[in-house]
Amino acid sequence: MKNNFYLLIILMCFNLNCKTKATQIENNSHFDLKHQDKIFKTLDDQNKWVYIIEATQKNFKNPATFEKWAVDQVQQLIQLNRDPSNEMLYNLNYNSAKKFYTNLSFVLANYSISNQTITIETKNLPIVYCNLSNYYYTKKNKDSLGKYLPLFEKYIHSDLNNYLELNLYVLKSNLADLNGDYYEEAIYLHKAIENTKKDDLKNLSSLYLNLSNLYLTMDYVEKAKIYLDSSIKILGIKNFDKNLLNTIGIIQAKNNQFVKANQTYQYAIDYALENENMGLLAQTYSNLGNLKRKEKKFNEAVYYMNLSDSICRLIQLNFGVIINSINRAETYYDMKNYNQAIAQIKSLNTFTEDLKNNPKINKEFFAIGYKIYDKTGDLAKANLYYRKYMELKTKLQGDSPRSLIAEWELLKEQEKNLRKITESENLKNRYLFITIICLVILFFIMIFYFNKRKNHLNLQSELLLKNQKMNYQLELKSKELLTESIQSISIQNTKKQILEDLDEILKQLPDTHQRKFLSLKRKLNYHTDTQFLNEFETRFNGVYESFYERIKQIAPDLTTNELRICALMRLQISTKEIASLTNRTIGTIDNTRSQIRKKLKLEDSDNLQEYLTSI
Repeated sequence: MKNNFYLLIILMCFNLNCKTKATQIENNSHFDLKHQDKIFKTLDDQNKWVYIIEATQKNFKNPATFEKWAVDQVQQLIQLNRDPSNEMLYNLNYNSAKKFYTNLSFVLANYSISNQTITIETKNLPIVYCNLSNYYYTKKNKDSLGKYLPLFEKYIHSDLNNYLELNLYVLKSNLADLNGDYYEEAIYLHKAIENTKKDDLKNLSSLYLNLSNLYLTMDYVEKAKIYLDSSIKILGIKNFDKNLLNTIGIIQAKNNQFVKANQTYQYAIDYALENENMGLLAQTYSNLGNLKRKEKKFNEAVYYMNLSDSICRLIQLNFGVIINSINRAETYYDMKNYNQAIAQIKSLNTFTEDLKNNPKINKEFFAIGYKIYDKTGDLAKANLYYRKYMELKTKLQGDSPRSLIAEWELLKEQEKNLRKITESENLKNRYLFITIICLVILFFIMIFYFNKRKNHLNLQSELLLKNQKMNYQLELKSKELLTESIQSISIQNTKKQILEDLDEILKQLPDTHQRKFLSLKRKLNYHTDTQFLNEFETRFNGVYESFYERIKQIAPDLTTNELRICALMRLQISTKEIASLTNRTIGTIDNTRSQIRKKLKLEDSDNLQEYLTSI
């Protein structure tokens, strides 16, 4: 009943917005359905097509109403075999794509490739396959997108329109996003930016926003904020395509800019209500609910999520229903209402295939699932969900794609710098040629000067590249060493739990049987620790060759154990984790840290870990 009440309020808001009467098709006007339908019926078949073409060029305040009307009229004309000319069909396909009339584009594109009575001109093919690709991306159908995108790319050479080229790279980045291939997504987004005209502020701003969202997905929150700020600076938030407002709000919320995020979502809600955009309204209510959860306003959070859910079910948007269920599960988890949280997780059993087709959402599903089952004591399911979550996280946010993107960005920056140097050198050579004509002596002096300077620049460039490569390799090796250390911590914790469980079992056995297991316990306690620490020493020396040498020069009386603790601290490993790795208590590690501080002669205000990192 509550959901029906929400829908009633929304529909009332829509009805209030439909009172404006339009007497003709004007730009930036409200599309009056009854009035325009009356005019449309008086036209002959060819003029009906012309009428629809002209209407797709206008900006309506209620575009969703117009699109639904246009779809109905096109389908009726098609059923009556009232075929448009190829030129009309091309203009309709192109206009509907430019105005983001996704459903209209889909109907026209399907008609274009399925109707045997018309011959599709070559120039019409790219926009047809572009529209089909865009439609299936909005439906998150990566199989169909993967089918039509290669056809779009195949025929795009016949139409060198910048809009189509830009769409090709954006769609490729979208497909990579659905497949969880962030390295490819970043490359295609940068290519799209390179192919966007400098005065095309709207597309440039949108692409920067997409990059911001990509880095947010990979947990580069600060970098995401940099690209978001660049995007807003280019266009101004009120001039964005309203379908992008939710992405802006999500990034603002992730950066704890809650006031700005609330304003952005409210702006999107106002627009969606005014323009009867149910899909945008459902998405915004869902994101607003998630924002309220982060603000600890749990009742408001559930209210907006339920409101979004009602709209999603009304327009049969399964993707939205899934997200709302996950968000509600997180909300109930934060409220410590674990039974309700489990109910939300179980409600997604009917959407198994939808989850599998979206790795990012699937990761969030397993992330909240393992936390909930862990709290309720269902350790079997908690472990299963945790393993699946880590598999997806490693694939989507692991060091490999992040490192590849970082390396690729570095190479792009180097290429950019080299182009600048080349352009600068070409300019200087032209001036030099003019100088040679005037003064022969000055010519030789300039040649000598520039050759020397060029060699110096090349040497500097080589040194810079070498240093960057060394720093990158050192960072990569350090990450690998840290990852192995964290894995060893997990192994140590598991082993410790096994030993504790074994102790509990042994207590129930007679003393004679208990003694048989004592040597096994000692071996399990000793050999694994020794093996890991020996391997750690070898790997650490390989990454930080001179660390031990430098620290011994500062404090020659450091023991082997103290040196090892210094190495672990150098990797930013916490006291608790060090204790687990070395099979010692936290108190023992704290005492060792104090001894190290004394031997290094540090002041009370000096941070030991920062000092070790600087060595």
